[in-house]
Amino acid sequence: MRSAVNPFLQVDVTEGIQPERFVRIFSPLLVADTEALFRPGNVVLMGIQGTGKTALLNLLKPEVQIAYFQTEDGANPFPVPMDCRRFISGGINLIRSGAIDFGQRAIPSDTSKNLERIPSYFADFLNYWIVRDLIGSFRQISRFQQHERHIGAQLNAEPAALDRFALAFGSHDCWRGYLASATDIESLLQLMDRRIGAYRDFLNFNTDDIPEEVRTTKTGIGDPISVLAALMSELELVPNDFSFFVRIDQYEELSRLEDWSGSEGLLENYRAVIHKMIGARDPRVSYRIGTRRHAWDAAPRMFGTTNVIEELRNYRLIDIDDILRRREHRPSVFPTFAEDVFNRRLFDAGLLASHKRRGSLTAVFGGAIKPAELARIYCRIKTDHHMKFSELPSDLAGFLVELSTADPLSASLGYAWIRQRMKRSASALELTAIRALPWEQAASKWWKKERIAQATMQLAAENQQRMVWAGKADLMNLSGGNILVFVTLCQFVWSAWLRSLEKTDGVEMGKGLPKISDPYIQDEGIQQASSYWFRKLREDPTGDSRQRFIAQLARYLRDGMLRDKDMSYPGANGITLTKNDLAENLPVQEFLFSASAFGALYDRRHTPKSRSRGESTKWYLNPVLSPNFQLPVSHTKEPKYVRIDVVLRLISDAQVQLAKREKKNGVD
Repeated sequence: MRSAVNPFLQVDVTEGIQPERFVRIFSPLLVADTEALFRPGNVVLMGIQGTGKTALLNLLKPEVQIAYFQTEDGANPFPVPMDCRRFISGGINLIRSGAIDFGQRAIPSDTSKNLERIPSYFADFLNYWIVRDLIGSFRQISRFQQHERHIGAQLNAEPAALDRFALAFGSHDCWRGYLASATDIESLLQLMDRRIGAYRDFLNFNTDDIPEEVRTTKTGIGDPISVLAALMSELELVPNDFSFFVRIDQYEELSRLEDWSGSEGLLENYRAVIHKMIGARDPRVSYRIGTRRHAWDAAPRMFGTTNVIEELRNYRLIDIDDILRRREHRPSVFPTFAEDVFNRRLFDAGLLASHKRRGSLTAVFGGAIKPAELARIYCRIKTDHHMKFSELPSDLAGFLVELSTADPLSASLGYAWIRQRMKRSASALELTAIRALPWEQAASKWWKKERIAQATMQLAAENQQRMVWAGKADLMNLSGGNILVFVTLCQFVWSAWLRSLEKTDGVEMGKGLPKISDPYIQDEGIQQASSYWFRKLREDPTGDSRQRFIAQLARYLRDGMLRDKDMSYPGANGITLTKNDLAENLPVQEFLFSASAFGALYDRRHTPKSRSRGESTKWYLNPVLSPNFQLPVSHTKEPKYVRIDVVLRLISDAQVQLAKREKKNGVD
């Protein structure tokens, strides 16, 4: 008997996972939508935390490619098309490499007058690290004996060829003489390692200064990378049509570095260095930037100039959030993607015989709880139970009390339906017609569907019950198209289930999937996951302000939906603001869009039914936060129309300090 395990305990697996396990658990379903990553041309891969950017970039790494190639005839073929495999990829993780330590201390000879030199050292560090990694990747792939069959090209990594390359490369002017003493490939790499080590010693405060030989031989941004690509082709180490891909991951950390170094009096131009590398437009070298949404500027400026790099002209933008989130009139790929990730985790843990099994999510978590059953759970039906409809005429109130004992959801919907019609014409309501339950008829199908979530929410609150979340549908809806959120929900639910087991029982693994059928166990894990994601809002820059605002907004929305006994506004778990209102107060607009960029809110373009309102934007809480605030997650109706002063009041109540309000046409 094997001990019980949680297949989702390790959620951030892509940073340090071994290539062999990566092959087993990586879902390739997004490769088709991101194929530009594997073709020449610069690409910015953008998404909020947890969308899978690093996992996709990992497919470019030689060790991951080789792990796939070694099992390519098996169940997990390398998901990159054959005509896209003619590349060598090197790169840098800005956190793991220590690159973000630039700006942590001043360079002694850099006075306040010439602080612009610091990003030049940063650029030099990037050049050496990336070139070193590209050479290592080339050697790693070429040593794999079957590489020609798998990448469709023969690489020449014979020692004599590499030494010829080292002599030519080390003596090139791009290095300003620093590598001129290299006599072969090994001495070239040793000199590069010494250069990188000198930087890291200084940044880690192991030395007091950067060596003079480094100061006087700084390289131009991206120049050595372009020279490497040209020489490898010229000396026939790679075919002429071969591409060189440069991965730059954790780009968003540079925005944090800029904020910090700027506050310390150091110049903040680190992202501009990356932009200049992209702006070089070398046809042999293509950059892949992995970044969170909040860090990518609409007009990315290049270092040392006022010029910007332009989408489509200098780079292609791939928005993972847009690919995964459901849009109007367009189905989402996320449910299929999430189930594949789920299956691969279970297969890796030995709980599935194949990752291709269908229906495993439903088998483990069950389907959605029917709304009528949820209503009964909230009301905890007893023989003496009744609902209060005191303001209605006695005959209608008595009928709804009777109905509520058998079907509290229908009674709650009927209460709203009657209230709405009483406001139009009380004389038109007769008990005989009400007994036919008009809100349950086909003619009221959409009216009912739009109000079910609000009705169950009100029933839970009236009976002092917490809303219950369980089943595959809730897991999907709460994930909001974010695979990390989905895996986190699975992790907490699975942990809650393991805690529910008696320690003496154990769990027999390998005799089929476990069934976590108890909705209260699932709800326990989901509530914990929701609280976890709410706490995480504080981790990002100025996250405490966003967290306070989200709490204020959620209370405002929940109070409004609970007070709305007529259910006249069932979509009020979100807000919408006109473009004109936002333009009148740019700090509010910036704050809201920043909250979306950090994943606290989800924004959508909104076309109101009333043309007079003009173009609008609607905002909802990140779905995973809904359980924490006891708000419905479904968006079946238009959100609540609000004025800018409502948002300003919420921001003020949250004690958020905005930038000074800008004036438009002389009006504050």
